[in-house]
Amino acid sequence: MPQKQQNWETNVRDAVATTSSGFSPPREKARSQPLSRLIEPLDICTLLSLVVLTPAAWILPHRLWVKFGRNITGLIMRLLPWTGGKLAMRIDAYLGQDPLRPTTREILIRALSRYLEDTLLLLRLYRPDGWEPVVDLRGLEHLQAAFANGKGVVLWLSHFMHASLVTKIAMYRAGFASCHLSHPRHGFTSTRFGMRFLNPIRIHMENRYLKDRVTMSMDNATAAVQVLRKRLLAGAIISISARELTRNPVNAQFLAGTLPLAIGAPSLAQQTGAVLLPVHALQINSCEFTVIIERPIELDASQPRSITGETAARKYASRLETVVREFPDQWLGWRYLNKDATSERDRN
Repeated sequence: MPQKQQNWETNVRDAVATTSSGFSPPREKARSQPLSRLIEPLDICTLLSLVVLTPAAWILPHRLWVKFGRNITGLIMRLLPWTGGKLAMRIDAYLGQDPLRPTTREILIRALSRYLEDTLLLLRLYRPDGWEPVVDLRGLEHLQAAFANGKGVVLWLSHFMHASLVTKIAMYRAGFASCHLSHPRHGFTSTRFGMRFLNPIRIHMENRYLKDRVTMSMDNATAAVQVLRKRLLAGAIISISARELTRNPVNAQFLAGTLPLAIGAPSLAQQTGAVLLPVHALQINSCEFTVIIERPIELDASQPRSITGETAARKYASRLETVVREFPDQWLGWRYLNKDATSERDRN
């Protein structure tokens, strides 16, 4: 191992060891915080970054965004060497040591710089000249066949960095704008200030490419799910992010651990007879993206919804694992993975 890489990993372990214990998922800490907090320091940092980055997003040629993001990220990591330490340790723990993959430090630099690039993309879309990124849509035949069936389509969106914007752009351009299920915290922050003033900056732009947005309440998704169910029975296309946001997620085997997944998407598809399509949005170059619509996940209508949901989650996780191994820096689910000694692989 190169000495520079070894020193960086040693510094990260030492810094993380003084501020955390093991691999306790950050989501547990986040859930313990009140959702109704008025404002946090992160809100101020986000607001300032949006003000500073808007001119850069409008003026800086998009071909330079990757270099710009990497330079900023590299500078931050030199000044604050523990930056991303927890994420780096989790990537190592779940992805494993593979001589063919990029180093953990390289994955971390790419991952952190993509946050900056995603903000630049969002702000660039507000430019008055109507600029839009290059998006290649693959697997459109799966969506066309499913839509022609007339029983509705559920797009199960993988939690990649640029999915919230790029997927909607791709579907809109193809003539298949969807009705999207959204969480009230979607955007930048979960504070009252953030939800009122910051998150709408992202939501407004996404709505440009949506047919409709159905927002669930903070503590109950029942009403929103009923709206989506009616949309599907009418033959519409709905989209749901593949996340863990539920009280009782299914823990599907994934890499060296388990991935918690809400099974609302396959459950809705089974109830209505809709087709369930996994979708991945990936960045190829600066402002050049590929959205991949995979073949349908088959659902057994004769099985109870819980069994069908668990089976669909396992099938989805198996497909997702292949993509994450190729694009580990673009996936946002590292912090939700669990080390489970009684995982399905061990039991079998």
